[in-house]
Amino acid sequence: MHRMQQRQLPLVLVGAGLPILPGMAGESKSYAERLFSFPNVGPLAEPDAYKALRDPVEEARESIDQAALQEIFRLTQGYP
Repeated sequence: MHRMQQRQLPLVLVGAGLPILPGMAGESKSYAERLFSFPNVGPLAEPDAYKALRDPVEEARESIDQAALQEIFRLTQGYP
């Protein structure tokens, strides 16, 4: 990771479901603060959640029922 930073190459770390991750990484503040940002990922709006689910399915030449989209949204409340 250090060499990637030196070369200014992009690096993305996704820590879904790890609410303590920013705090743990922030304990070594001086270096971590310069290298990482911790944006919050909130829920998607209903139309955006449907699009995020539907588009990959349609790209695979399949389909998904509107009722299935609604149920997924109900269960996830728009969270990715």
